[in-house]
Amino acid sequence: MAYAWSITGITPRRRFATRNAYSELADHIQKQDRGVMRLSDYPLVLMVSTFVGLLACVASGVMLERRWAKLHQADYQEQLAKSRNEIAVLLSLLLGFSLSLVLSRFNVRHELLVEEADAIRTTSLRAELIPEPGASRARVLLRQYVDARLDFSAAGQNEEATRAALEESKKIQRELWQIAKSAVEQRPTLFTSLFVQKLNETIDLNARRLAAQQNRLPRAIWFVLLSLSMLTCLLVGLTQRPLVIPAMLVMPLMISIVFAVIADLDTPKSGLIHIGSGSLERLKTDLNQSSPSSH
Repeated sequence: MAYAWSITGITPRRRFATRNAYSELADHIQKQDRGVMRLSDYPLVLMVSTFVGLLACVASGVMLERRWAKLHQADYQEQLAKSRNEIAVLLSLLLGFSLSLVLSRFNVRHELLVEEADAIRTTSLRAELIPEPGASRARVLLRQYVDARLDFSAAGQNEEATRAALEESKKIQRELWQIAKSAVEQRPTLFTSLFVQKLNETIDLNARRLAAQQNRLPRAIWFVLLSLSMLTCLLVGLTQRPLVIPAMLVMPLMISIVFAVIADLDTPKSGLIHIGSGSLERLKTDLNQSSPSSH
């Protein structure tokens, strides 16, 4: 049996420790997600509320400009316009940085989904190399595991459905690992080791996807973006001479749209921009077609 584990250079103790560590990470992330609600989880609501708030900042600037006589002087207007432009440039850079950051994380979540589908597919193929009845049982469990992962992807903001899908995934993982242990004890060969290696990767990818979902744009960045946006819109109102209504709407509207796009890309469970589960759907079809019952 030592030969089978030595193929990958990881001892049984290290393998079980790795699996337990990822399981604990998944539990920790699941507990963190419970009861946590952020405005950024609802991009459309965020866009509307941001637009209204920033428009109020512009209106406040217009009112201050009318009541404060010194602001009518050309020197004051020139200094305010210069400050407005400088802050607007800084805000644009931070918005671009934030958009790039959440887009890269969106791509990571998509890549992990594809990797998980590939790992499950390979695990199913390598399950044919282990002794019966473990091979047949493993393929059945992997088909059930794909269903659980699809349920997890489709759960959205439904925390109860998310918890149920995660619990089902962990239950199937434990059964698969018991099959792997039995296979190693029964036939410690290179082929058995390859199955165990890919199964371990499949289990690890579950926790990696959970960690990727938890990796959101920090609240501190949202605070900085909102603060600079409010200051910019206030200065827009202070320098709005003559008063042009369409010009007052442009800045709040542009900022709120970018906020909504950033929040949508950063929100894995809701919004309009979603990561499709096409890889898992195709995998489910392939596994069902290759199952003995389908022939």
